[in-house]
Amino acid sequence: MQKHRFIYDLMCQSDMYKVGIASAEVYGASVRDCEAIHVPHRNGDVLNDNECYHNRKVVYHCWIARTFLEDFKKLRDELMGRNDGKYHYLSDTFDVGHTHLARLESISEPETKIQRRVGEFDIVFDCKPQRYRSDSLTWKTVTAGTFNNPTYHKAYPLLKITGKGTVTIEGQTITVLPECPFSTVWVDCETMDAYANGDNENDLKNCNKYVTLPLDNVVLNRGGNNISLSGCTLEMCPNWYDL
Repeated sequence: MQKHRFIYDLMCQSDMYKVGIASAEVYGASVRDCEAIHVPHRNGDVLNDNECYHNRKVVYHCWIARTFLEDFKKLRDELMGRNDGKYHYLSDTFDVGHTHLARLESISEPETKIQRRVGEFDIVFDCKPQRYRSDSLTWKTVTAGTFNNPTYHKAYPLLKITGKGTVTIEGQTITVLPECPFSTVWVDCETMDAYANGDNENDLKNCNKYVTLPLDNVVLNRGGNNISLSGCTLEMCPNWYDL
C-alpha cells in the first residue's frame, strides 16, 4: 500500500513528522462565480457570469502514531511558521501531476488515543481554483512559431525576456525599451507587471516604465498560440492548468 504525503511550500513534507494520511478531499472542482437573478414573470433565471472561479478546500485526514505529542507539535509549528498570508505551492501523492497555490487555513483539534501517543487530525488548505500541471511550472525556451496550450483553459504565463526588443503572443505585443537598464525582465501576464532583479536575486523591482505592455492581458489560449520575437530571447513558465 502506498504511503501518501503532501509537500507544502516546497520544503514542509508531511512524512518528515511521521504523518500518515488516511484519506484526503482533493478531487472536487471549484465553484464558478456566477450569479443567478430571477426576473418576475419570466421563466428561468438570468445568469451573470463573472468568468472566474472561487477558491476551494483541500483537506488531509491525518494521524500520527506512537510519537504524536512530539511530532504533532513540530508539524503544527512549521506549518504555522509558513502561514504568512501568502500562497505557497502544495502537491501530494493523491493528485499526481498537479500543483496547487494554497495557504494553510486550519489544523483541527486532534482526537487522541492510547494515552495521547496516537492522534488524528485534519489539515485544511485554502487553494486557488487552478490545478496547475506540474510541467507548466518549469521554464521553457520559446522560439518564434506556434506554442501549444494542451488544456481547456486560457493560461496567464510568466515571461522571461532577455535583451531589448518585442515579444508578440497572439497579437498582443510586449516591448522592452532600448533605455531599459536591465538585461533581463520578467513579465507576469496575470497582473501585467514587469520586474527585474534588484540588488540581489530575491529583490525584484518593478520596471513597468521600461516596458510597453498591452492594455489586455497576454494569455495562452487553448491549442496553438502564435509567437513572434524581435531583438530578444524568450523563456516561458506557461502556468497552464486543469480545473
